[in-house]
Amino acid sequence: GEKLAPFNPSDPKVVETAIRLLEIQEGDVVYDLGCGDGRFLIAVSMITVIHGNVLDWDFSDAKAVFMYLVPTGIRKVKEKLISLLESGVRIVT
Repeated sequence: GEKLAPFNPSDPKVVETAIRLLEIQEGDVVYDLGCGDGRFLIAVSMITVIHGNVLDWDFSDAKAVFMYLVPTGIRKVKEKLISLLESGVRIVT
């Protein structure tokens, strides 16, 4: 599929800050858009990893979203992000 971001691993301090800002609770459905090697998901002990195209995915069950996308990628998912924010989803990029 189309690449929306280059592989650029998140620094551990970035991951720690994102987890704090997202206020992830047990049972939350969390998505990591542009997850690269999955270090954010590993840090929050998420068990299920689904590899899919962010442009085609339904995020209606999300409680929190962590993402690393370049500006072009963000523009492509802008409407989904706005919808998620309006429904109370926490997003950190």
